[in-house]
Amino acid sequence: MGRIFCPVCGSSVEKLYGGMCEECYRKTHPLVILPKKAVKIIICPVCGSYLVGRKWYNPKIQGDISEVVQKTLSKSLKMKGEVKDLEVANANFDEILGIKRGMVRIRIRGKALPDFPFYDEEYNVSIKLEFKLCPKCIDIKSKREMARVQVRVRNRTFTREEVSKIERTVNKILQELYSSDKSAVPIEVTIKDEGIDYIFSSQKVARTVALRLKKIFKAEILETFKNAGISDKGKRLSKITYRVQLPEFREGDLIVLNNKRYYVYKIANRQLKLLSFPNYSFKNIFLTKSLANLIHVVMRREAMGYALVVSVTPPYVQIMTLDGEYSTKEIWLPKIPKWIEQGKKIGYFTLDDGIFLVPLPT
Repeated sequence: MGRIFCPVCGSSVEKLYGGMCEECYRKTHPLVILPKKAVKIIICPVCGSYLVGRKWYNPKIQGDISEVVQKTLSKSLKMKGEVKDLEVANANFDEILGIKRGMVRIRIRGKALPDFPFYDEEYNVSIKLEFKLCPKCIDIKSKREMARVQVRVRNRTFTREEVSKIERTVNKILQELYSSDKSAVPIEVTIKDEGIDYIFSSQKVARTVALRLKKIFKAEILETFKNAGISDKGKRLSKITYRVQLPEFREGDLIVLNNKRYYVYKIANRQLKLLSFPNYSFKNIFLTKSLANLIHVVMRREAMGYALVVSVTPPYVQIMTLDGEYSTKEIWLPKIPKWIEQGKKIGYFTLDDGIFLVPLPT
């Protein structure tokens, strides 16, 4: 194939693009059209999210201004040809943060025409920082309640240990959500005798928390809606309350399941370890919502007495109660469990049909 001359620079080339060589075409067809004014970088001063167009985005690394500038320029600058990548090549972000404006040098990888190989171009872009609250942070600061999670327990009050476990669980859920959703911050948390209330400005976050609590604690959820007026766009708003109700039984309770009596020895990883009566054998069952609804508490662990094993002479066990009277009792057992040993402290329940010995909760 014969060679031809570029009419712009005079170079001898094999092919012209738009009447000029590849190099001249690239010079006259930049990959980006620089704006006449500084590009505005809008950042939320509370959560660090940034606004591009009408949408707020969360940075992958909290407080990383370079990522915010790069992503904003990638979505804001008018590109030409095929652009593969944009990165900030050089910038003094400490100075820019101080005076809220400055110049950044960007490197763009792309090509002006499909026939060209990819190449790099660098540009100086003027930016201006502007800080304003994102809608989620506005709702949180104004304490605009849109959803509430009420954690309750059936037919009893919460124990201090349960309250602590729920608080730890909810905090862990919110920490996981916050990396992608900055509204994962409760407006208010109220701990009272009947349970815990979490108030949120985000219905999505509240629903996620409620569903996770339901799964972890095998709870029931009741949703209720309340009219909250009309939005600025004329959309009807509603507040949602998620009532998360935990099962009434705990470790150390005496229960009845399918007409059989059990002692709840341990609850872990959705597994119940039960001590059955009268054969004094352990049984492991997987806790489901339907199963939890079949369980009824006969006696709560607060009614448990404490005793010391004085002697073991199969099939009899002699105990001394430690509840103030220090009386001795002799109990007949069909078999002697390994956890009943002389000198060991155990628990017991007194019912109409006898005394039932139990190991202390772990």
